[in-house]
Amino acid sequence: MRNNPHMSVHNADIARVFDVIADLLEAVQAHLGKARRGWLETKDVLNCRPLAELRRLLGVRRERSARSGVE
Repeated sequence: MRNNPHMSVHNADIARVFDVIADLLEAVQAHLGKARRGWLETKDVLNCRPLAELRRLLGVRRERSARSGVE
């Protein structure tokens, strides 16, 4: 893999990716802390609900795929 030009990833690129991930995790941690201080529980936060329940609450109906027959 070392000599493959299609797989060239530099340490600086990897470091940037890790920095972005670290920033995102830090933001999530901060928002979770705010939610906890506000006495919020999972049931109080819309995007913490299961997808089926979220769709029901939002009135979203899934259309059946004509090709796959999968909902």
